[in-house]
Amino acid sequence: MTKIGISLPIYNTPLPEIPAMAKQAEDAGFDSVWSYEIYSSPYVALTAAALATERIALGTAIAHASTRSPWVTANTALDIDTYAHGRMLLGIGMG
Repeated sequence: MTKIGISLPIYNTPLPEIPAMAKQAEDAGFDSVWSYEIYSSPYVALTAAALATERIALGTAIAHASTRSPWVTANTALDIDTYAHGRMLLGIGMG
């Protein structure tokens, strides 16, 4: 089965709009929403999305591995996974 995800537009989107966008993606049948780390933390947007959705997977489409300790990265992902009831997908890279 093919799974389809969509990137959250976090570059110029105010944070209060992210939960509704994630919910719209979930309602439209997407399997996942993704946040990336360029100008802001993907973890903040995904936390907001987690609180507004019930089934859609939430992922980091590259969170910087070199700017946080592995412990902080894992702990942050675990926090989101707790809010999302097991839906967090962690993607890390060098940029």
